[in-house]
Amino acid sequence: MSEASSEYTDLLAGSYMVSYVYLASATCAVFDYLSTFESEVEVVWKRPKWNVVQMLFFLTRYVGVGVQIYTAAFNIKRLRGTSIETARCGHYYVAFGILSNVVLLCMQGIMIYRISSMYSHNKKVMITIVVAFIAEVTCNVTVYCLAARVAAKALEALPVVTSDTVLSDMTKLEMQLCSGSTYPSWMFTLWIPVFCFESLLFYFALSLGIKYHKGMGNLQTLSGHLPGSTRAPSLAYILFRDSITFPFIATSLCVVELLSYTSLSRDVSHAFFAIPILLTTILGSRLILNLREGYYRPYEEELETIPNDDHPLVFLSTPSDPHNILTTSSATVYNS
Repeated sequence: MSEASSEYTDLLAGSYMVSYVYLASATCAVFDYLSTFESEVEVVWKRPKWNVVQMLFFLTRYVGVGVQIYTAAFNIKRLRGTSIETARCGHYYVAFGILSNVVLLCMQGIMIYRISSMYSHNKKVMITIVVAFIAEVTCNVTVYCLAARVAAKALEALPVVTSDTVLSDMTKLEMQLCSGSTYPSWMFTLWIPVFCFESLLFYFALSLGIKYHKGMGNLQTLSGHLPGSTRAPSLAYILFRDSITFPFIATSLCVVELLSYTSLSRDVSHAFFAIPILLTTILGSRLILNLREGYYRPYEEELETIPNDDHPLVFLSTPSDPHNILTTSSATVYNS
């Protein structure tokens, strides 16, 4: 086998690997959607109050699942031997980049509202988060536009590879390789602004959670469990758990993506990109579903799990006093 044929064989094998990874990712996304759809109907669709956070929820959930299905279908179509023109391959990458960023930004929008509500929409906190968010979006748009321009030029030079020149035991199979190798090596810098912003959200949520936990002085009180009780966790526990855990997962994914881009082959790093899109879709929707499932539990049960509180959860602007974290005002956090 010639050196050129060996190179294209490797490209074809990498294309198969990427396609199977995206198919598995789409399967997981659809499974998560189906397994939580009943809960979505109960705590989202049946609730009369619609707001911006619910719109972000629907965009995260349905665009996320849609982009997973679209990506898997596109790659599987190549595996089945259907010819895909270079121009269409370029359109695929543009659509994938735009839609995946929409999902990411909507999930971050939900977290922004969540953190803002926890700090009772404190101006300093909001200004810091909004400025960081704008900086993240600006950096990502700039990097992606420059990378897409480089990739478009490289994609035009890719030849159409047939089975006669790659695999002798396959007959007349034509496949246009939409390889991630067309993107520049500095594409990994997309993850740096995301990492910084998610780290900021993680800091705000963690610092408030620590203050609350220290003030309550008892982990059982925070988790909403009485000694020997098996009741479901309280709103406070759900809120802090998701608000701390989800940004931590996001920052960890950014580190994994940075390492994959800098240490692994292009095909492997391309396949790795399916993971953050999948988890962004799942985490973004769970931010809403988990809290609302807790909020819409029987009212008597909430009275028992949050001692000395007669109303839902609301945060004040000065959360250092644990007894002031939960108040008797109307709820705003559950919407996030």
